[in-house]
Amino acid sequence: MTLTGNERGILVGYATGVSLHHNVITNTLFSGAVPDWSGMGDGITAFELLDSQIKDNVISGSSHNGIHLWTSSDDNMIMNNQVMANERGIVIDNAGRPSTGNMIKKNEALGNSVVDLLDLNPGCDSNTWKNNTFGTGSPAGCIH
Repeated sequence: MTLTGNERGILVGYATGVSLHHNVITNTLFSGAVPDWSGMGDGITAFELLDSQIKDNVISGSSHNGIHLWTSSDDNMIMNNQVMANERGIVIDNAGRPSTGNMIKKNEALGNSVVDLLDLNPGCDSNTWKNNTFGTGSPAGCIH
């Protein structure tokens, strides 16, 4: 899919075995308050997503997150995405309940205004970040 100029890109939740591949999402803009659960201003938002793949997407110009996993999104693969010029690039959130066991690898996340890669679980919990290209990442000890 190609999505341009929406208030919300792709929002998926309460699902298992989802494949989000080869989407182009640009200028997902929302100017109001952004509660995490809404997905407003995000390129891709997933909650309670299990054993799924987010691969080979191009996401730019989101007023909030490029890719956002939160609330019990476990054992997912986020791979080969280009996430550029958003507020935050790829975010694994611990709102509600931590999202764990996720593999985040070979993504290019550059030029996001706040942070390129962010894992809000203490010490990244059991999420694995490797071989990503990025400028800023937090926590620095576990994001690679």
